[in-house]
Amino acid sequence: MTTVKTLRIAFAAMGAVSLAAAGALLALPVATPAAATDVSASAVVPSGTFSGLAIDVSQTVNLTNQVVRITWDNATATFPTVGSPAHSYLQVMQCWGDGSADSEPSVTPGLAPDASPEAGYGPTAEQCQYGGIGTREIDRGSMNDPLNTLERNFDCATGPGSCRTTYMPFESVTGSDPVIDPAANYYFDANTTNELNAARTRSDGSGLAYFEVQTLRQAPGLGCGAALDSGSRIVGRSCWLVVVPRDDHEVNGSQVGQGQVNLELLSSPLSPTNWKNRIVIPLTFAPIGNVCPIGVAERRVLGTDVATDAMSRWQPTLCESGDRTFNYSQVSEVMVSNQLNATDPGLALVNDRVADLKNTVYAPLLAGGLTFASLIERQVRGTEAQDVLEAAGERMPALTLNARLVAKLITQSYRGATADPDNPDKTSHLALVDPTTGRVQVDGDGNLVLAPRGVISDPEFLALNPSYASYPSSRMPISDAVLPVGSSAANQLVWKWLLSDPDAKAFLEGAADDWGMKVNPYYRNAALTSEGDVRSDFPKRDEICRDPIAVIDPQSGEPTYPDASILCSTGAHPYAADFETGARAAGRGDDLAIANWDPSAVPPRFKANGPAAVGQRGVLVLTTTALAERYGLAQAALVNSSGNAVAPTAESITDALANALPATRSSTPAPVFPDPAKATDNSYPLATLTYAVTVPSKLSVTAAEDYAAFIEYATQSGQRLGVSDGRLPYGYAPLPNALSVQAQSAAAAIVAAAVSAAEPTPTPTPTPTPTPSQSTSTSAAPSPTVTADTTPVDTGGGLPDPGATDSGVMPSPVPSPSGGPIAASSAAAPGATPATYLVAASSVGPSRLAVPLLAGLGVVGLAVGLLLPKFASRH
Repeated sequence: MTTVKTLRIAFAAMGAVSLAAAGALLALPVATPAAATDVSASAVVPSGTFSGLAIDVSQTVNLTNQVVRITWDNATATFPTVGSPAHSYLQVMQCWGDGSADSEPSVTPGLAPDASPEAGYGPTAEQCQYGGIGTREIDRGSMNDPLNTLERNFDCATGPGSCRTTYMPFESVTGSDPVIDPAANYYFDANTTNELNAARTRSDGSGLAYFEVQTLRQAPGLGCGAALDSGSRIVGRSCWLVVVPRDDHEVNGSQVGQGQVNLELLSSPLSPTNWKNRIVIPLTFAPIGNVCPIGVAERRVLGTDVATDAMSRWQPTLCESGDRTFNYSQVSEVMVSNQLNATDPGLALVNDRVADLKNTVYAPLLAGGLTFASLIERQVRGTEAQDVLEAAGERMPALTLNARLVAKLITQSYRGATADPDNPDKTSHLALVDPTTGRVQVDGDGNLVLAPRGVISDPEFLALNPSYASYPSSRMPISDAVLPVGSSAANQLVWKWLLSDPDAKAFLEGAADDWGMKVNPYYRNAALTSEGDVRSDFPKRDEICRDPIAVIDPQSGEPTYPDASILCSTGAHPYAADFETGARAAGRGDDLAIANWDPSAVPPRFKANGPAAVGQRGVLVLTTTALAERYGLAQAALVNSSGNAVAPTAESITDALANALPATRSSTPAPVFPDPAKATDNSYPLATLTYAVTVPSKLSVTAAEDYAAFIEYATQSGQRLGVSDGRLPYGYAPLPNALSVQAQSAAAAIVAAAVSAAEPTPTPTPTPTPTPSQSTSTSAAPSPTVTADTTPVDTGGGLPDPGATDSGVMPSPVPSPSGGPIAASSAAAPGATPATYLVAASSVGPSRLAVPLLAGLGVVGLAVGLLLPKFASRH
């Protein structure tokens, strides 16, 4: 066994920042910049058969369910170059086995290769999730391992007593009895395992593989990330990444190709002879579940799944103070509206203004984006140049898509997006037309010329993606995108982008493209609802279903045609439950289709296809930029209003936010969101801006203080990119300074409004009637003037720029369009409806904020007097 040679981990320290309200400082916990960002690990085999093999893993600390990159050098090239690997590859798996509640496994760099697992150096073979695709069989055919000490423990498939073989038992972290029968393994199977059965090595000895790291939620038998109490803090259970390199020799010493019928390796990596060559790399996990103290005040935060990744990373740091926790619930916008209209509104995270809601305060919180992300692996015909053949099965580059191509992909306009794509009688509604005459195209035999099966054979796509010109599209057409179910402002953003593009808008209204392709007629004008609003969901409107499948009745012997045998659009092309479900499925090569007919099921029915084999995967999904980053997906460059193909990056998202900054001294009472129609130059058209919103007049002062603290943290220290707790996950973009300052002002406004609402209304004192006088001077005394002190408060220590990353590199801030302060008016005429408070960016910097005056607040000093004692008593 080879252990990790170098493991470099960055830890973040915690500090504090301040929120100034009416000239006073409110202390809040904040992380300080990390000293380093290296969270990868590497290992080098020092001697033996695989001497010099060097392996690197992109991330090994603070993991969650995500995809990591594994690269290696100095390995023997896989044989053959094209096709199913026969020998000389790597087998990769995830294992448990730390054996304690320690936060890190007991691994010391530089250990001898034969260090025993019993000594605490890595897992045993029984503790590894492997065998869903490969095999756990130790004695396979004539491949008897001379190092095997296990007794034969399983009857061969030919029947009990006919023969006995040996399977490596799987021991789960739960302590249940070991599982021997692979058919009875309820911990993992071919559809759920993350094992890599044969990761290929190129001819130059290098290789690249993407590995899905699983937590206890995806792999309950491993329990990785289970929350454990280490005594000083809650940590996630650690696990292991195990790599078993294979050459061309079997466990019995025979060489592949020398007398073997199958000409390929048959033995399991768990077989002792192979297992002794394993390379183990420790993995540490963020704790899964409730990591915050029990019994303290819980503050409800709910809203969009665009923010879920950031909230999960912020939450452990936010609850370190021990006096409050923030529980985030991903809910629909209808539930958000209901909650904000309730007596206790809590705090909501939204991607659009909440309709029919008064007296609100909005704070910009998160910059990110939506993305059409893909996992497409190169397919070859076998006649290509050698370098192309060697790249078979490797990932293709990210796509470039314009709005019309996206319109085709989300409207079932490609033949392959229907339930019965190979039946010309059922896809005749997708016939091409002559772009000039509008007449239906026919071939030389008089047959209709139908729309392409998928985007990869669309000439419009190939013009933007020439690297796909030689791609055999019939094997992987990419006919549609996996889309989230339900309605949301994020979904609506896609339709807004399409409608802002003249070509896409015309296509959705029924116009043909330059090659004669038209929108699926079931979707004509579908971008708008019947009320004329831009739609916020992705309907499955194509009504074509596959013919029912005959099922023989066991009693009569006659065929029946049950409804369960009819496959329609939502079965062949189903929705994802949310952005994360779709992204994870795509990262595994799973299009979520439930189109695998199982006649042996009781009753017979369609089952999920499951993930495609590694090297043969092709999935496109609509998700968030953060989730695409997390699951290792290639993110498409989208053509914006300037005609530029722009990939989603922190810079292009930040550029798109320039049109989300309120105008100087704007009295607009609504938050401003990125407009895809204004995405020009280097702006990404599907940039998102998530706001935190509440109705502070309904909040208790304590709750308002807590939510203000949350906003303060999230928009300052929470904007530093990184993988540590409290950091902003990669895929988001740090808020520009102007929006961060705007958020701090909003946080102060939330507290001040709650304080104002908590003040009892004074009872007017009747004025006595004066006694008339013969000679009276009626000169009125001047009314007292109350002047708010708007001098910025200097905290002395200062704050790092909220855009700082773990490496200390800071993005360029986006200034206010005019370079001046942005003001918000809260004054209302008597009897008028109170306005929404959009507290905009001003000349004061982060943590140098004064509480704005709110309507009905008589004296600012009164609010300060109420506010400070409450905050001081809690910190």
